[in-house]
Amino acid sequence: MALTSLLDELADERRTAFVSTQVFGLTYEEAAQVCRGVARAREDLVTLVRDAEAEGHEGRSTG
Repeated sequence: MALTSLLDELADERRTAFVSTQVFGLTYEEAAQVCRGVARAREDLVTLVRDAEAEGHEGRSTG
């Protein structure tokens, strides 16, 4: 099994931390900062998607 396939099986934050440290050479502290940023970005995107969906539903006419 290829390493990329195995990496795909990891949770997003763990994969990001692994790749950040082992491929890009970040320290564990730097990788932790990246992971926190990724987690915050993910939360922000979920909020934006929900807001966009809500606006789309409100703007639709039923008749």
